[in-house]
Amino acid sequence: MIVGFAQVLAKIAPAESRMKAQLEQVGEVAFRCHEIVKNLVNFPWRQAPQKVQIQLNDSCEQMLAGLAYQTDLSKIVVHRRLDASLPPILADPHQLLQAFMNIALKACRAITSDRDGGRLTVETKRTGGVIQVALQVGGLGVANAPHDRLLEPFLSIRENTGGLGLSFAYRTIKEHGGKLAVHNIPGEGVTYVVELPIHEPLPSQVEPPSNELEAVGRRRVLIVDADEKSLALLHEIVRHLGHDADESSSVQQALQKIADRDYDLIITDMHLPSADDLHLYQRLRLLRPGLAQRVIFISGGMLSDEVSVFL
Repeated sequence: MIVGFAQVLAKIAPAESRMKAQLEQVGEVAFRCHEIVKNLVNFPWRQAPQKVQIQLNDSCEQMLAGLAYQTDLSKIVVHRRLDASLPPILADPHQLLQAFMNIALKACRAITSDRDGGRLTVETKRTGGVIQVALQVGGLGVANAPHDRLLEPFLSIRENTGGLGLSFAYRTIKEHGGKLAVHNIPGEGVTYVVELPIHEPLPSQVEPPSNELEAVGRRRVLIVDADEKSLALLHEIVRHLGHDADESSSVQQALQKIADRDYDLIITDMHLPSADDLHLYQRLRLLRPGLAQRVIFISGGMLSDEVSVFL
């Protein structure tokens, strides 16, 4: 909901407005939080990475931007050594960003109160058939951390704290065909080195996707959802795209509207409060078989086996 409304507001905000950039940032950070929470919930049975072409330097910059929101960088001097000539790699951008965030947070939060501060150096470079991303942290109180246990789940290098530690990052990077190594040097600090393989993209993957949308005339859309906030968000999206939107909060009300007027598209929640979640679609096939081919199904929850088979 936060992501949706932030994106809608960012679209309608004046291009020169400072608010537009702020709303875009809200949407990006909220979506990132959504992906992180989803991955944490699914940690024991993680989904396979959804790989696309990405630039690792972009991931590092996003990581540093997110780091500033999650920890105090006032005692940390950040250095960037990013190789601008790096080729793109195939990776899941959300999972990889979360892995980098876990590594950086683990390092930066290890600064002890009796230190003047520390430094974080983020370096990327190509070495043979791999790209290395190194996060080097100096001036930190991690020199005595148990080196062989740093990748264990729920282990923290600070006393009386716990969490997923670096195990999520290790698992994510391993699923991408890469490696994660931790080099702990007493008196100097710690360096986390990520190695990710370079895969030559297929010709079909080199072509950038087109940003052009097929021009269509003004259409009439029926939105069916029992949640008022979801209805409001979807209504704004449809209206912003230049179409007319009708709303319905129940199957019976939706069927009445369909009987009274013509629609070009139906957007419906998969889990409407009725005896049968699929009742609306089944009736639609009988009343308007042509319209039954123009339905977008949405869901904010887990899909049952029955619904999965139906889809």
